[in-house]
Amino acid sequence: MFCTNCGKNIDEDSKFCQFCGGKIKNDITKELPKKDESTVEKHEEEDAAPANSSSKNIDNELLQEAKKAANNIMLQGIGWFILGLIITGVTYSAAGEGDTYYVLWGAMIVGVYMFLRGIYYKLFPSQLIQKAVEKQGEESNK
Repeated sequence: MFCTNCGKNIDEDSKFCQFCGGKIKNDITKELPKKDESTVEKHEEEDAAPANSSSKNIDNELLQEAKKAANNIMLQGIGWFILGLIITGVTYSAAGEGDTYYVLWGAMIVGVYMFLRGIYYKLFPSQLIQKAVEKQGEESNK
């Protein structure tokens, strides 16, 4: 499927164009009309040219929001890891010789997982945006 805004090839189930940020409408054609040499050159020039300023602003805003969400995921991961360490430390120090204490591996592993997932989303914010768009599409279908 091709975006009607920029003409680039996008996934069939996309709600937004990953190149220009334009919203995908239901009336998008599945194939572009046959191209002559001038049309091919025009699309190549458009690929090299920056998108219009309004779609750039929307794209930058989405990227900034995705990076903020990634930071929040990383902070939650750090919180879970520290909580696991604190509870483990308190129960270990309270336990006498030969007594039982708790090691909260689950909380620490979840914390590391969330932290690494936050780093991934910070490096690739488009993945987080795509995930949010898919979730929004699922909620609107219900």
